[in-house]
Amino acid sequence: MGLAAGLPRCGSVATAYQGRGQSLGSAIPKWQASAGAVTSALASADLPASRLEVEITETVLLVETEAVLATLHELRALGVHIAMDDFGTGYSSLSYLRSFPFDRIKIDRSFIEHVSEEASSLAIIRAVASLGDSLGMAITAEGVETTEQLHRVCAEGCSEIQGFLFSPPRPASDIPALLNPACVQTVAARDSRSPQSNELVVTAA
Repeated sequence: MGLAAGLPRCGSVATAYQGRGQSLGSAIPKWQASAGAVTSALASADLPASRLEVEITETVLLVETEAVLATLHELRALGVHIAMDDFGTGYSSLSYLRSFPFDRIKIDRSFIEHVSEEASSLAIIRAVASLGDSLGMAITAEGVETTEQLHRVCAEGCSEIQGFLFSPPRPASDIPALLNPACVQTVAARDSRSPQSNELVVTAA
């Protein structure tokens, strides 16, 4: 089934991969050693730090904020990208954004799920997208499962989309097929808002 028809112009589509990383939220005391572990892992894999993105949840910051922020700054200094995952489900989210310049905010799927029925969810998505744009942070809408949700979150300013509408989590062995030009086409798109923007069109092989 093709998904290209009628897709709005969003910055990109993100697909989650099984086994991509490990949640550090359940191992807070290990944060102090995380930067060193990441450095070793990057060297072992011969992977540039700029190709790695670490996702953390607000729960992590609630426990040992100072230690976690110190480690995040170390990772950021290495060139690693940092994303705030499940944004909006914890506490004091705005203070975290002030404390650390995240590269990406990922809006929790609970807001996306009700975007068609609840005006409040749509308003929150709009506000977070505007905030992210002002702070220079990419905004990812998580859990997009329908074309209606896709159109709504893109209209509100989300620059990246993730969800089953495009693909469920996939093992690393599936990556080559997902990157096949027959599956993903990047088409230059021009519009009045962003003349140099790109449109990512995803179709099933």
